[in-house]
Amino acid sequence: MGEVALRTLVRVELPGRAVRLSITMDEALAGAVDRAAAAQGFTRSGFLAEAARRMLRERAEPPEPGR
Repeated sequence: MGEVALRTLVRVELPGRAVRLSITMDEALAGAVDRAAAAQGFTRSGFLAEAARRMLRERAEPPEPGR
C-alpha cells in the first residue's frame, strides 16, 4: 500500500499589539464583569476582549433558521 498525506488548514488568530482603551459603563455592570472575570480566571480586560471576540464571531456567522 502507498502512503497517504493529509494537509489541514487551521484558522488562527494571532495576537496583535495591545492598545489602551477608556470606556464608560454602568457601575453595576462593571461589578458583574469583574466578578465573572475573577470567577473564570480572567482579568477585566481579558474578559471584555473575549466577550468582544465571541460577539464578533457570532455576528459573522450566518443566522440559524428561526433566529
